[in-house]
Amino acid sequence: MAVYKSYDELDFSDDFLFCRILMANEDLCIELVEMITGRTVKSICSAEAQKSIRMTADGKGVRFDVYFEDEDGVLYDIEMQAAANKNLPRRVRYYQGMIDLNVLSKGEDYRNLKESYIIFICTFDAFGKGRHVYSFENTCQEDVGIRLEDGTHKIFLCTEGNMADCSEKIKDLLNYIGGKETKGEMSDRLKREVEKARKQEEWRLDYMTLLEKYREEREEGRAEGRAEGRAEGREEGRAEGEQERRKLLSDIEKLQKEVEHLKMMIAD
Repeated sequence: MAVYKSYDELDFSDDFLFCRILMANEDLCIELVEMITGRTVKSICSAEAQKSIRMTADGKGVRFDVYFEDEDGVLYDIEMQAAANKNLPRRVRYYQGMIDLNVLSKGEDYRNLKESYIIFICTFDAFGKGRHVYSFENTCQEDVGIRLEDGTHKIFLCTEGNMADCSEKIKDLLNYIGGKETKGEMSDRLKREVEKARKQEEWRLDYMTLLEKYREEREEGRAEGRAEGRAEGREEGRAEGEQERRKLLSDIEKLQKEVEHLKMMIAD
């Protein structure tokens, strides 16, 4: 059973505030991306929170947490991942495909595919090796010095890392998200933004509306499940009844044959 937080319990590690705070503070969003990627981002040209992409009406879509493009045409998708998911690498693969399909028009040249960064901030160790940062780019297996240079970058930040493998700024960010002791400017800024967010009555109303929508969808899902269960139960009952009826007829037939055989033996 899903347990939803009240608005006052939300923190930066919760999708709702994560998206709202970054979308409301372009400078914070830029600072976060520059800190993680090492790139210089002068400005954000277009940004969307909870951006949805569905390529076909009946196909599986995707909803990005924070999705934006910088002045150089580089795309960024930043995801907050609070639940450990064994399929995370394949999920990232799917996200990359959806980004590329959304960017490239039919018949357009592949050279127009944009450089992209998919960043997952995880409240667990995504690969179990103790790192705070895991960065991936495609390289040749026979010669790791050869990079495919297809313009795709995947970065996983993990709050449960224990190595000295990142800057103090990144460690401060991850400590804050992971609920650990913090002492840096980034964590102080995020604390202030969360406090400000809790006073945003418009955001509170939006969250309550979203929560009610989720609850309604869950109730609808339960009702459909119960209806399907009853229908399946009736169908299974009919199937079991038919199976029992056939077994009974078979038993009766066998009994009749045994009686006839016994009668013949007596007559002899």
